[in-house]
Amino acid sequence: MIQQPSDAHWLRVGLAAASINDLGTDFRDTYLSLGGLYLAAARAGIDPAPHFAEIGEISSHEKGLQNYSTCDFLVRFHQSAFFASSVRPKLKSLQRPM
Repeated sequence: MIQQPSDAHWLRVGLAAASINDLGTDFRDTYLSLGGLYLAAARAGIDPAPHFAEIGEISSHEKGLQNYSTCDFLVRFHQSAFFASSVRPKLKSLQRPM
């Protein structure tokens, strides 16, 4: 559903779903879902970082089993090892040479 800059709503819906899930499933599945959302947004011309931060800030701040909160998970997604290994390389391939 995220295909153009005006589709930021769908990015936020996906982030809200991750927030509501509150890391209730295996966090690796959450990483995969968030990575897909991040890349889809970037392909559509949306800067996903502010949306991740905004939804993260209104998410649970209570630390769970993994010793971090849903807020931390979303706000710091771009700093995760998963992002570095699985998302960042794909983002680089989206960049167009000038």
